[in-house]
Amino acid sequence: MPFNILRTESKFDFAKLQADVQRDIGPTNFIERRLVDDIVNHTWSIMRYERVATGIFDNALRKALARILNEILLPPGPTKLIERWMSSQRLSYWWMLDPESNRQIESLLKEAGRDKSAIEAEAYTLVADDLENVNRMLKSARQGWDKALRSVAKYRKSLAVQLRQNSDRVLVADQARLIAGGEEN
Repeated sequence: MPFNILRTESKFDFAKLQADVQRDIGPTNFIERRLVDDIVNHTWSIMRYERVATGIFDNALRKALARILNEILLPPGPTKLIERWMSSQRLSYWWMLDPESNRQIESLLKEAGRDKSAIEAEAYTLVADDLENVNRMLKSARQGWDKALRSVAKYRKSLAVQLRQNSDRVLVADQARLIAGGEEN
């Protein structure tokens, strides 16, 4: 079954990964080629889930900053609620785009006794469940990857033992034929 490449992913990068793994392992038969396909698919999944986890967390940063700014901009009050919310949204939007907004936010955080780690902590609380799900998928992909690699090693070891036994049998039979024919070395 072919592995699905998402629209946001590069078919070229997938093909390059596939070629690299095939070159490194050097499959010699159908079984090894199938195991290499498993390794490639699990490797791609690991890379995907790592990107997804980063994206989930990165996307939560602006919302986390807006929440923090909403708390620290003005004291709570019904008349200023909308202004405070609008200001926190505007500042959080420009946070990564405008160096001046970035400096302003750092100053506001410092005045409130916080730093950028507060943004990360708030973002984590927003997406902890999503990150846990992605980490579960990442762990599963890594386990599949490990299993596929071990399978290649086990298959090759088993094949090597089988080839050695067959080779020994051929050598013994050849030796017996030579002895029976009186052509002993």
